[in-house]
Amino acid sequence: MDSPKVSSLNHVCLFLLGFSVYCPVLFFISASPDILAGTTIGTSAISLAEGIPGILTNIFGNWFISRLSLLTSLVIGTVSCVASLLLLILGGDAYVRLLAVAGVNFAAQWMAVWCMGLTAHLRDDGRLISGYETGISLSGIIGVLSYTALTTWLCVSPQVAMATCIVFPILSAIIYAVLDKTAINENVKHSDEYTELATCEQHEEVPNKSQGKDSVSSDQSIGQDKTPGFNSDDYCKDSKLEKDPEESLLLICWKVFPRFTYCYIAATSLKLSRLAILTTIVTPSSYIAPRDHYMYYSLAIIIPRSVVGLIYSAYSHFFPTNRVLEFCNIWLISTVCLAHMMFFVFVSWYHFLPGLSVTLLFCVSFGFAEGCMWVFGFIGIKDMFSNVRDAGYGLSIVNSARQFANLVAGLQGVNLEGMLLRHCKEELLLGDNCLARSIFVRGWEQLHCSKH
Repeated sequence: MDSPKVSSLNHVCLFLLGFSVYCPVLFFISASPDILAGTTIGTSAISLAEGIPGILTNIFGNWFISRLSLLTSLVIGTVSCVASLLLLILGGDAYVRLLAVAGVNFAAQWMAVWCMGLTAHLRDDGRLISGYETGISLSGIIGVLSYTALTTWLCVSPQVAMATCIVFPILSAIIYAVLDKTAINENVKHSDEYTELATCEQHEEVPNKSQGKDSVSSDQSIGQDKTPGFNSDDYCKDSKLEKDPEESLLLICWKVFPRFTYCYIAATSLKLSRLAILTTIVTPSSYIAPRDHYMYYSLAIIIPRSVVGLIYSAYSHFFPTNRVLEFCNIWLISTVCLAHMMFFVFVSWYHFLPGLSVTLLFCVSFGFAEGCMWVFGFIGIKDMFSNVRDAGYGLSIVNSARQFANLVAGLQGVNLEGMLLRHCKEELLLGDNCLARSIFVRGWEQLHCSKH
């Protein structure tokens, strides 16, 4: 059976879902130095707070979501996100804000697993995934640019800037309300047919109580067989043929393991660079406040990452017959990401670059490579499976690479950032120009900034 053509409405809706689901996450990632302002907590603690609930949600979330309706799962994700954002905004202690970060990421990953399952229900032809990833990338541009503009150029406190994220979980619910649910309703109908098939099989196994009833029922069945459209045996056989076999979870993991590995390497390299290495690269000659360096690094990484998704999304939309344009050697992209991370380690250790512009150029190339990794990492996963459930599991497993990267980057980044900071302060003697973070304790409630 050929898959129906994906409507343009659903393409736009998945694009907006990617934007609304991940915008709060990109906001608090941009706010990492401000969440921990005035403390000695390593910046990678943000990644650790993301990683633990993210991994659990990506591993077990699909199991729960597959047993709930799409609407129920959406309500859980929306309520969790709103409650966690309120805790983050109103939290007066850095550790409370870290707990809120974990809650926001749980809600985001719950919604991410939900969106992956949604694309499978909508019988994605490749364009929905690319549109969803583009929405994620665009959320990074809007999130980082908005947060930078509010806190760096307009001197709005991070607490107030973060309050603007409340609108995004509500937007996700509105998007689902306008979604074209034709394919979803067909899947529900097929599910009902499978339930009826099971009922047919149960009736076949029930023994008759008397021989007289056997003859009567036999005559009735003969009469029914002669009536077109009412042969229960044929119906049961046809239903068995229509139902695709489900694969074991171990086999699903085996099929997607190579893509998971490559995506994990790229994501870990980026997380360590952003939250442990680039935070220690401050250029005194740039006349930019140490805290603002992190904002510009984030912008330089996120913008090209989004451009990759936008290009592929436009290509797949206008050339649907060539929509699955895969790059088979995606291991090369993960290697490029790893090389960028090693380069930034040398930059932080030796501080040999002449100015901020060179570091920003390498951030741009890093963001471009990492964006390619996720676009080509997801494309084609659904074609590995014939069952909607298995495709949803495969997509969520590969997506969990981000969360494993958060956990590993959080554990390793604390030590790495501490080592680079000690080297900068004790051997290079750069003082306050060693950490891209505000030194003020009340940096969350009232940012101390100066307009240049």
